[in-house]
Amino acid sequence: MKGRVRIMHKNEFERSRWSGGVTTELAIWPDNAVYPNGPFTWRLSTARIEADETSFTPLPGKNRILMLLEGSVRLEHKDHHKVDLKPLEQDTFEGNWETRSFGKGTDFNLIMDEYCFGELIHLSLPIGGTMNVQTQTDREFDRNYGMMAESYYCLAGTVKIQFSNGYVVQIHRGDLFSYYGYLGNEQISFKLINEDRQEASFVRAQIFY
Repeated sequence: MKGRVRIMHKNEFERSRWSGGVTTELAIWPDNAVYPNGPFTWRLSTARIEADETSFTPLPGKNRILMLLEGSVRLEHKDHHKVDLKPLEQDTFEGNWETRSFGKGTDFNLIMDEYCFGELIHLSLPIGGTMNVQTQTDREFDRNYGMMAESYYCLAGTVKIQFSNGYVVQIHRGDLFSYYGYLGNEQISFKLINEDRQEASFVRAQIFY
């Protein structure tokens, strides 16, 4: 697997208004895609829900995973299911469903084509803690997908990311670290290291496409 590393700092993201508040685009594939008017494969974003009640933008042909970061929100998917979300809880639903939200908060979103596979995981790293990460290469995934992206969105603290070749990057609260690569035989490994004076917390997004 050969790929590239990208660091985006919180002051570099594009923000725009939607019917319920403000959304911040963290990453999109391909890089030159324009949401929501142009075609895209997947998109990572956060959204601040400011209205007590709002409707989600219809996205036919897409699947969505939403993780609440703060606040309290109820999602109602017409003719499907309802769910009350508290911080760090998540819901998975289809983009063509008629979805309404009730309550205020901030969420983390993964939107992707139906042929993609993705997941969101909340991780924390104690003071002085280290986490070893090895990008997944699996024969089943290699047959069904050509590329993968792995992103870490920092919610709190500071995290140092050290690759096996000695390359080091650092992310702070509100920053995003992403690794993009083609699936193959080579595995990429790196360490997440917390040298800060507080616990570090982040959302990890893994996408195969």
